Amino acid sequence: MNRPKRTVQAPKRYINEQSQETTKQKPKRTLDLGDMPPTTDKKFLKDWVMDDMWFKNFCTPKDETTKLYLKAIDKYQGNLPANFYIAEESKESYGFANLELKEDLKKPIKRIPLYSKLQKGDYHIASSKSDDNIANTIKSFRNSLPSFKKYKTQDDISWVIFEHRQLTAEILDYYGDSLTKRVATLKGRFNAITRIFRIAYDTKNYDLYEKYSSLVIFLGYYIDDDENENELSEIELKKFITFDVVLNKQKQLQNQFENIENKNTAKAYDLHQDLLLVSLYSLIPPLQNEIKTLKFTKTSQRKEDWIYFRNDEILLDLNEIKKNMIVYGLILQMKHLN
Repeated sequence: MNRPKRTVQAPKRYINEQSQETTKQKPKRTLDLGDMPPTTDKKFLKDWVMDDMWFKNFCTPKDETTKLYLKAIDKYQGNLPANFYIAEESKESYGFANLELKEDLKKPIKRIPLYSKLQKGDYHIASSKSDDNIANTIKSFRNSLPSFKKYKTQDDISWVIFEHRQLTAEILDYYGDSLTKRVATLKGRFNAITRIFRIAYDTKNYDLYEKYSSLVIFLGYYIDDDENENELSEIELKKFITFDVVLNKQKQLQNQFENIENKNTAKAYDLHQDLLLVSLYSLIPPLQNEIKTLKFTKTSQRKEDWIYFRNDEILLDLNEIKKNMIVYGLILQMKHLN
């Protein structure tokens, strides 16, 4: 059964209907970059995921880290790029995130990355000025991941380099226990590892940097593919409702308000507030910010955006909209607003 499309979230007290929960295990998917624009960066090429470099320069150690990695990715139930998995029957499933560079290809770091300098932005360059966010991610590693809590007060963060596989396995294991298991979160965590490699080696021309920057790209395209399917996750199914339910509730509130004879009561006032709230979020098209600057008027205006009281009508008059001007109206009796 297909999940419903993404919708807006309405106030809980208005909605009695609850979306049915569904559980659906997604199959392991391949990385499809067929629609990618031309680029000179090999990491964006369609066949980069199967490049010989991954098989010639890297290996999969038979150690406790690999065991943890296998345990961790199982938690995602197929909701990761295919090359994250390890399956002998599939050449594409070679445990990409767990790969280790062969010893004879490893290089010494050029400078020891320091948390204090990262936090202050001392490593900033023109193309990278978000090291404060990277520092927060490193801090979360030291606070949350078992093997890295021992580095909590240490300024030297070269352990990100030397223990990158263990770090990867524990990241996957830690977020695999989350209800949402958000791939976007993983992308951000691995982006931080990529940045530390860049700082430590002062170059992008290193196989381990290529690995983690490619990992971020693979996750990014997987996210885009997942978003294009426009499906709700299990946690979203519990929080969101379909838009037709919102519209039905708006109509119900409007009918209830119009049927109240005495509008000068607390009950009528509360009901009108409910109607106004739901209407603002359901009758106005999305992607607009006009609500933030609305003003009230009793005369027609040609500049700025207004709630226009015209006789027995109330109109939302949008003059500053960048596209075609549209007027939306919600009809209420003026005498009930006094």
